[in-house]
Amino acid sequence: MKLEKIGEKILPVVSKISNQKHLAAIRDGFIMAMPMSLVGSVGLLLQNFRINLLNTELPLDQDPFQKFLVFVFGKHWTAFPNAITNVCNNLISIVVTLTIAYMLTQNYIEAGKKDNKYQHADPLVAAIIALLGSFLVFPQSAAGKLGSVWTQDSFGATSLILGMIVALLSTIMYVHLSDTKLTIKLPDSVPPAILNAFAAVIPLAISVIVINAIEFIIRAFGFTGMQDLIYKLVQAPLQGVGTSVGGAFVTIIAQNLVFFFGIHPAALSPIFQPINTINQNDLTNQLLHGASVMNLKGAPIGQTLQIIMGLTTVAVCVAIFLVARQSPHYLSIAKIEIIPGLFNIGEPMIYGLPIVLNPFMLIPYVFASAITGTIYYWLEMIHAIPAIAIAVPWTTPPFLNTYLASGGHIMPVLVQIICFVFDVVMFIPFVKLAIRSEANKAAADAK
Repeated sequence: MKLEKIGEKILPVVSKISNQKHLAAIRDGFIMAMPMSLVGSVGLLLQNFRINLLNTELPLDQDPFQKFLVFVFGKHWTAFPNAITNVCNNLISIVVTLTIAYMLTQNYIEAGKKDNKYQHADPLVAAIIALLGSFLVFPQSAAGKLGSVWTQDSFGATSLILGMIVALLSTIMYVHLSDTKLTIKLPDSVPPAILNAFAAVIPLAISVIVINAIEFIIRAFGFTGMQDLIYKLVQAPLQGVGTSVGGAFVTIIAQNLVFFFGIHPAALSPIFQPINTINQNDLTNQLLHGASVMNLKGAPIGQTLQIIMGLTTVAVCVAIFLVARQSPHYLSIAKIEIIPGLFNIGEPMIYGLPIVLNPFMLIPYVFASAITGTIYYWLEMIHAIPAIAIAVPWTTPPFLNTYLASGGHIMPVLVQIICFVFDVVMFIPFVKLAIRSEANKAAADAK
């Protein structure tokens, strides 16, 4: 009952945060951009994959699989997948700027239906304004006679937080201006497409003028631009905290806690996803420039958590199969969950057992993956094991996901197996307690 009361207090707060239109736009914008990472990772996986599991000291270009690729496609075959990976990885800031502006406008339109507000706003126009505003502030590089030019680095992970801020700022201005009289009015006989285009002229002009003015004011204070200010004061500190071992532990604890109280961890993605994306893109660039998964600077916290936390419900299933066969309820849920669990889908166990608000599951569910995930992440940080740095779909089965994400190394798989065994052992005594409580309650009800 105490846990239920705690949940009743936490749920409205987290739900309000999750449904807040600006945070929801960040979350949904990143989700829309996610396919870029997966498509870009295919070529990266091919050129970093090895099949020689016994001699991991063998140079990558001497691996039989890599020799086969060179034999079939020629020694310059990597130019083809590299082009795709470069586009997907180094244009992420542009895409996120567009998707956040688009989603935020939709959120404003939906929220304003009751009061008939923001109904003249157009998500596509908002995305275009955000794109224009972002090009005013995305950093440029000197290129001799060409003057200042944008490069791939201008739109990569270092500008991601900047793109988010520009998308939020420009969209807020646009949707509010769209409700004012500061629009060009045309006769109703004019086609809707032309009406919408002219209605956006003044809001667009004001938005880009304000963003450009902010850029020039920031430069007047000695920064090279808005990107320089945001990177030094916001993004770099967040990356330092978000990619540390302590940051990994806090991230897992936070996500497990909200799920325990019935709130999907996606509610926290506006907080964690930007830093995870920045870190993943940085690792991808290191691999593209010839770095090995054994000597990357930093470690992929998002990938690590995805791989370790995805095993939790499977560990519960195994614990139930080992010690709870006398409980029809627990056994039936474990049988239902085991197949989805192998594809990192844990909802049948989370809500069916349930783990949610189950006092016997609180300690193992919150802390098992926190302990194993933090240890795994620490091993990557000190380069004791290859980093699982290549993005794989989150539904990739356990152990296979680690094998692919590390470029075909067996050591991360072995560590993942050890982590899984630890999770099972940690759940066993608590599952026993839950079954004993269930049996005692049934006996009391029978009397």
